[in-house]
Amino acid sequence: MATPELSNVLLRLGADRHLERERALRSFQQCLRDAGGRPDVLQQLSDVVKSLLTSSKWEQKVGGLMAGKVLVDEANLPDFDNLMVSECLRLLEDSEVRVRLAVGQLLRSLAAKHGVTIIEQCQERILSSVNDHFDREGEGSRADSAFSSGIITPSGAGGMPSQPGSPGSTNLLAALLQTSYQPLVPGVGQLRHGTEGWKCLETSMKAFQQLVEGTGAAVAPYITGDVQDLLYRSMHHPNRFVRETAHFTAASMCEALAGPQLLEIGQDLAERLADGLSDNWSQVRLLLTSQLKW
Repeated sequence: MATPELSNVLLRLGADRHLERERALRSFQQCLRDAGGRPDVLQQLSDVVKSLLTSSKWEQKVGGLMAGKVLVDEANLPDFDNLMVSECLRLLEDSEVRVRLAVGQLLRSLAAKHGVTIIEQCQERILSSVNDHFDREGEGSRADSAFSSGIITPSGAGGMPSQPGSPGSTNLLAALLQTSYQPLVPGVGQLRHGTEGWKCLETSMKAFQQLVEGTGAAVAPYITGDVQDLLYRSMHHPNRFVRETAHFTAASMCEALAGPQLLEIGQDLAERLADGLSDNWSQVRLLLTSQLKW
């Protein structure tokens, strides 16, 4: 049974306002420090986190992930840490971006505490998420085009185009006019914004970045050729935010692989960084100025 003070912290950690959640997090942290390692209080605090993470409200899930990070950082609760790994993977593709960002921060703390054990459990799932959302649904196809809808059909012997004046030419002209004058729907086709429709791609890439940063130099064996190829492809992604995150991840990888291991991939990486210097988004170019010191 949680004390009245912890019950109050529980409510405030799931508050609608960010500032209130931050204040509640400090109260949660103080409760942990005042406990002095008492098992009963640690159990109550972990129960608070579990209660928040089972909520359907994104504010409570964010509060639970923030409080879970505090427990991971400052307490020794192996079973709780294992639960947090499972919760991170469950919420990796949550519909709320703030939940997904909080997942990455918690993963970093777990990786810093437990090392390669966390990357072994999480890397495949995270990279699979990146691969699955690398392309937008329906990208590159025109389901409503005249040809795919069957309005324009082959006519004439051997599939030859229709001659002027034939019934087929009338059908072709009508189909082309219909295609030319059809209304364009916002968010679809040519009117789809370049940063729209990628779902959790950017945040999954950020989660991998946090995993690399938390693991440190021990991550080297897990930066395989496939991982490098995915990172290099992400540096040329159509979404500028994904490109920026990919460059941040490359910077984290450089820090983790400093030394001979970095020299092995230095040439390939340098070529990708050079491409980034001519990126059409200033944020990517600005980021490169700090990266190139590696």
